[in-house]
Amino acid sequence: MPGKVVKLEIGTVYQKSINGSYYFRYQINGQRKAVSLKTKNQKEAVKKAQDLIPIVKASNTEIISAHVKHAKGCASKQKSLELLGAWEVY
Repeated sequence: MPGKVVKLEIGTVYQKSINGSYYFRYQINGQRKAVSLKTKNQKEAVKKAQDLIPIVKASNTEIISAHVKHAKGCASKQKSLELLGAWEVY
């Protein structure tokens, strides 16, 4: 392999070609998966892979969806709206 392989708690971070992007490879239920980390910087790639580890370790869909929402920034506190102020907001 062209780049140095970095072993993590779950999976490895590796580079397919010398100037290529890094990938995160892990195994779930006996199936090997590889995800592009879309970076050529090794330190950045390791950080992105470590951010994916909780999702890989999740046991059910509710936990996975919570992690994905948080990662996308969709999980924000919703502000309650009183009926009196609804028209102004509309």
